[in-house]
Amino acid sequence: MKILVNALALKAAGGRSVGLNFLRAVRKVGGNHTYYVIAPRGAGYEDVASESVVVHPLPKSLSHLLARGIVDYWWVPNLIRKLRPDVIFSMGNIGLPVHHRQLVLFHNPYAIYEDAEVWSRMDWRVRLYIRTWLMAFKRGLPYASLVAVQTHTAKRRLESRYSLDPRRVRVVPNAVSVAVPGDASGSLPRLLERRSGERQLLCLTRYYPHKNVEILLRVGELIRARNVPVRIISTIGEDQDPRAAAFVKEIKDRRLEDVIVNIGPVDMSSVPALYASVDGMILPTLLESFSGTYVEAMHYGVPVFTSDRDFARDVCGDAAYYFDPLNPKGILDTVTGAFAEPAELERRVALGRETVAAMPDWFEVARAYVALLEEIGRR
Repeated sequence: MKILVNALALKAAGGRSVGLNFLRAVRKVGGNHTYYVIAPRGAGYEDVASESVVVHPLPKSLSHLLARGIVDYWWVPNLIRKLRPDVIFSMGNIGLPVHHRQLVLFHNPYAIYEDAEVWSRMDWRVRLYIRTWLMAFKRGLPYASLVAVQTHTAKRRLESRYSLDPRRVRVVPNAVSVAVPGDASGSLPRLLERRSGERQLLCLTRYYPHKNVEILLRVGELIRARNVPVRIISTIGEDQDPRAAAFVKEIKDRRLEDVIVNIGPVDMSSVPALYASVDGMILPTLLESFSGTYVEAMHYGVPVFTSDRDFARDVCGDAAYYFDPLNPKGILDTVTGAFAEPAELERRVALGRETVAAMPDWFEVARAYVALLEEIGRR
């Protein structure tokens, strides 16, 4: 078959990782199909091109967000008429507005959660963007022959919220995707060197309103007030959002630099060394579809401290420690209580390793997506 892969929206963070890993895998397990990829320019997709993976980068003139309507309703349809694919794989949540056999990959939590706390934190421009995105998502759903989701929680919520036939929604678990160790340990800040008796927690994330990193400021104040030997390492880039810069500024204004150390974004090759430098991972997120950070932490044998929400329990099960993400006292009590019981902590770390070991790799996940595309193609 000729398969058109729409990866235009997968240009950063976890989405980009999903798109690139799928294309790398189908070069080996994609069957006798040809994959025509429409992709954002300069995001690394050109590097995965091969005899079976043909990449069509978006023209520079159409790369601006304001050109999205031209892309969806003119450039992409013209490309479809030219290539005449048998089936379309839209990997960026939104189904292309074309009457064609189409698989849509869903992984955006804003479509299935309505959290007032998250919306209240958004800049009006971000709120407008997400509302517009949600409208496009709803318009695109009728064009999907099948929708693939990453967890059973997402499947249940998607079916309920949009009244979808359960037969149209299929679960394909996300793959284990961990960084390859690089010669980067020396580039990590000396601030990460362990101090005697201190526990270090890693909050490895970009800034998004739903990540709820602001609660860590209040946790930090409690750590300082109680003189608890805990330090939080964050990886927020000040240029990621106006509120990201405000978060970093608040650390300084509240004189929490010794409790919350923001090292900024880290290269993927540094991730293994980063996990080796900490005693736990903390993520007070309010919304997720599937967070690869959970998988990374469990893979590297680091205990997971995260929000008591259905999306987290779906991925981590009994391997994680859970807290109310809006209660700073509860967060700190959960952390200190866990380290006070080392035997139970080790049990959960071991369970986390078992959880990751049971997850599929990218070759298995790619085969599952290809099987769904073949199913649609036979219709």
